[in-house]
Amino acid sequence: MSLFGSARDASLITQINRELVYKLVDTEVGYYKFALDQSRVNLYGEGVSKIYYQPVKVPIYINRSPNDAIQTDAGIDAAVAIEFYILKDSMLVLNLVPEIGDVINWDDKYYEIDNTTENQYFAGKNPDTWVKGGNFGASLSFICNGHQMRESQLQLLDLNYGVNKEDYDLPLNI
Repeated sequence: MSLFGSARDASLITQINRELVYKLVDTEVGYYKFALDQSRVNLYGEGVSKIYYQPVKVPIYINRSPNDAIQTDAGIDAAVAIEFYILKDSMLVLNLVPEIGDVINWDDKYYEIDNTTENQYFAGKNPDTWVKGGNFGASLSFICNGHQMRESQLQLLDLNYGVNKEDYDLPLNI
C-alpha cells in the first residue's frame, strides 16, 4: 500500500491548485464550446460554418510562445502557439470537457484548441486505471494546445470583459 497519494492527499493538492489559480494567477477567459451537432458540413464532411455555444468564464493558466512569421498566399501571417492549463474540477463543475475545435477568448484574441491532453496525475496514478483501485492518485488538469484564429473565421458577439468574483460561474470553495 502506498504511503502517499491517497484521495485525502489528492484533495489537498486540488485545494492548493484551486487557490493558486483563483487567487494568485486570477486569469479568466471566455470558453466557447464547439456545437458539433448544430454545425453544417459539406459533401466532404468539412465544416462550412461552425456554431458555438454561449461562452462561460473559466479560470486558467496560460503559457504563450513568441510569435512566428509565416509566409502565405495572402502575405505574411503571425502564427501564435499557446498552451492553456485548466483545472479539471473547474471544468467538471461546468459539465465541460475541452475538445479539439473549442475556442478560447483571451486578451481580445481567439484561440482554437488543436490538441488536449489529460495526463497530469497526482502521485503518477490514474485513479480510473490503477491496479489497486480509485483511492489513490487523481487527474488534476487538462492541457490544451492551440493557435490564434482570425476573427473573420468567427461570428461571435462581444464578451463582457472584466473580473467580477460576485457573478463568477464557478463555486469558490477555497
